[in-house]
Amino acid sequence: MSEISVLSKQYEQLVSLSSNFNDSVIAYKKKKLVSEGLKRKYPKLTVSEEAITQAKLYLLAFLGNLYKILQDKSYTTEYLPSIIFDDYRKRLETISYIKEDLKALIESLESKDLLDNEQIELLDKLLSELDSEKTILYKKLRAGRA
Repeated sequence: MSEISVLSKQYEQLVSLSSNFNDSVIAYKKKKLVSEGLKRKYPKLTVSEEAITQAKLYLLAFLGNLYKILQDKSYTTEYLPSIIFDDYRKRLETISYIKEDLKALIESLESKDLLDNEQIELLDKLLSELDSEKTILYKKLRAGRA
């Protein structure tokens, strides 16, 4: 398989991962806004229990893999494309208390429906780092096709 084909396949996987992760984070943000009584301010804002259930399952699987990656350097996962795996782990390791915060986030997802502002902020940070990786991979893909 050519290098462009590999990059393309890895990029497609990363786009799908990023999209699913983003949709899950948005579902939890909506749930938080609805629960905080902002329904009057945003009357069309809704989130179904099915969306929350799917988001919870996705986040638990993804975040569980991230936690294992940070705990065990030899751990590999199908969740992250291999081409960004090491770089993404290194980026995450620069975040203060990432292992502790990630563990607390996973425990919160397992035990309750709502996340606090700090936990949503952590999800945003993880998504931002993932999007940075997606941009880098896209640039590599474009450079390879030029």
